[in-house]
Parts: sequence; C-alpha cells; structure tokens
Amino acid sequence: MNSVDKTASRELVNLVKILTDMTDGYVGEEEFRKVFDQSRSAVRRGKCLDLSGVSGKCLKHHPKKIQCIEQYEKLFAEVRGWGLHMEAPPMAGVVSPAYSPGDTSASIAILLACPGRFEYQAFQPAANVTGSNLEGLLFRLNMAKSSHFKFPCRYCYTIINVWPHVEYKEATGRTVPTKEELKRPHYKRRVEYLIYGHPRLLLLGDHALWAVEDLLSKFDYYHSHHPSMLALNTAYKVAASGSEATKMRLDKYSEEILKSYTRRMIRL
Repeated sequence: MNSVDKTASRELVNLVKILTDMTDGYVGEEEFRKVFDQSRSAVRRGKCLDLSGVSGKCLKHHPKKIQCIEQYEKLFAEVRGWGLHMEAPPMAGVVSPAYSPGDTSASIAILLACPGRFEYQAFQPAANVTGSNLEGLLFRLNMAKSSHFKFPCRYCYTIINVWPHVEYKEATGRTVPTKEELKRPHYKRRVEYLIYGHPRLLLLGDHALWAVEDLLSKFDYYHSHHPSMLALNTAYKVAASGSEATKMRLDKYSEEILKSYTRRMIRL
C-alpha cells in the first residue's frame, strides 16, 4: 500500500466515525464502510459519489434521511481528493447553508448558531429576516467603524454557522443544538479551521460564543445577541412599531456591539 492509499484509508476511518455520529448511531460503521469501500476508487479519481446506496439501503427509515444525504454530498465534495489534500477537516470549507466565504480583505468572520428552514431553502447562511437584520447591522457598523467593518453587505464577510446541520421544528423538532454537541471534537475542529486567518470575530448569539470560547484568547472579538427578530424584540424595547421599531432596535444593537469589543489576550 503506497502513501496515498494509507492516507485514504486513514481518512476513511475518520469519515466513518463522523458519519456514524451524524446519524446518532442509527447507521452502523460496518454499513458505512461497505458502501464507502466500494466507491473509494471513484472518489479518489474526483468523480461524484453515487449516494443511492446510502439513501436506499442505510437510511431508508432514518427520520433525518434528506438532511443526512445532503450533508454527505457536501462532505464528499470536500474530501473527494482523498490522500491529496486533507488539511481541512471533513465538511469544512464547503459552501452550504452553514457556510459562505467572504471577500478575502474582510478581517472579520461572522459566527451564528445554525442554519434553519430559510437557509436550507436559500442554500446560504443568514437568509430571510435574520439576514436582513444582519445586513442592517453591518450597514450601521460600517458607517461607525469601517476600519473593522469594511463592507455593508453581509456576504462580503465569511459567515459561519458553528453547527453545520439544518435545524427547524418541522424537520428536526428543534431550532438549535446543545452546548454539549458544539463541544464535540470534530465540530470544534471545523470552526477552528474556518476562522483561521481572521484576526477578528463577530459572535452573534450564545451558541457562537460557546463554540469558540476556548479560542478567544487568540482573537479580537465582538459579541451580542443573535440577529433574529425574536432575539432583537426581546433584547431591545422601543416605543415604536413596524419598520421604525426595527430601525431603532438595529441602532441599539449596533451600539451594543461596538461597546463589546474585546482584545485578544495572546498577541500573535
């Protein structure tokens, strides 16, 4: 076995463990290994992996079948060069409802909790009302401190959902992961990989903070509430209604974020 084959085998073992964990043990390691072993040569040649075997055989009765298949497709798009470039952990760096790369000149990465129904439909993070609130926030931050917030548009920044899986009530029975889930090693490694190279972070919501709290000594960061309408309505009470109330809340939101700026403890 040459070095490429050894690397591919090692990464296959890691993939099997991650995918088994993604389905909460519903699909056993042996079933995954059988499917992936049959497809390894095609994957290594850069061809698309036919997931019909997984969907029809392994996941026939799984309650999250559609979501799992979508995650597998993104994962395999990332690792189809097995043995050639595996510096990135699986699922990291794949454009998805959980991740969007921004302009390389933007120094700040924006971290949110997880993609929901609207992100799933738009196939990009920070969609719908959450996205428009984020856009309004960035417009104000750009006006107030353009040295840090270079652009008023949200997709000019790298946006990372710290939990890569789509969560919403109708599909998964919940809207966010637990703190314990965010602390699992492969999820922490994904976030650490994606924020690398950004000297500053904008952490929006508790989940974003939890995901990187062990790394904050290395980053300058801002932290405040999640930009959902529910979070903003709860946090900021204003004597207005409709669009005028939203504008007033975004004004307060941006002011609070600017005051939250924290410098890293370790100077690099």
